[in-house]
Amino acid sequence: MILRRKGPKEDFYDLFTQAGNNLLEGTKLLAQTVSAPEPDRAEHRNALHDVEHRNDEITHTVARMLDQTFVTPMDRDDISLLASTLDDCLDLIDEVADIIVLYKIAEIPSRVTQQVEILQQCAELTAEAMPKLKTLKNLKSFTVEINRLENEGDKAYRKMLAELFETESDPIAVIKLKDIIESLEAAIDRFETLANTVETVYLKES
Repeated sequence: MILRRKGPKEDFYDLFTQAGNNLLEGTKLLAQTVSAPEPDRAEHRNALHDVEHRNDEITHTVARMLDQTFVTPMDRDDISLLASTLDDCLDLIDEVADIIVLYKIAEIPSRVTQQVEILQQCAELTAEAMPKLKTLKNLKSFTVEINRLENEGDKAYRKMLAELFETESDPIAVIKLKDIIESLEAAIDRFETLANTVETVYLKES
């Protein structure tokens, strides 16, 4: 049986909420990176780097708190997995922006923008869901919707690859765009892992 901590002290739930908000900010900056002219993209990517570093601190704080806390509000392994998966999501979003800047893609295909929009929706849902961990209420819809978005992302991913191989003749351009497409797919997939982790928590703790 897991005893729950009492008192107003800042806890793991606050940190998860902050991480969710960082994801929201991160996907907004990714969208700005994608939509900006090529020379201006680094500015948005750099801002995204800052958000990613801020989120790393949250992950480290969670780890320290786990070491220092005898009684945790939920299973220790679940706390650690939630923190690391939230961090993974932002790491992968940051990776997409970094690749786009480093590869100096002149024109980004419209389907990339669609994938970024899916990531933004995932981040919005996550930012709304993280505060609900404290009561474990109304979380089922989060996992269902994230899974729906991941399926939508899978379909868009396959279409993008097919169009890329069909329309792009420059092999270097194919390699660059394929890297971007696959990084976007990995980021969306990680949100599904996050949703599955949240589902495990509320089924176990409810």
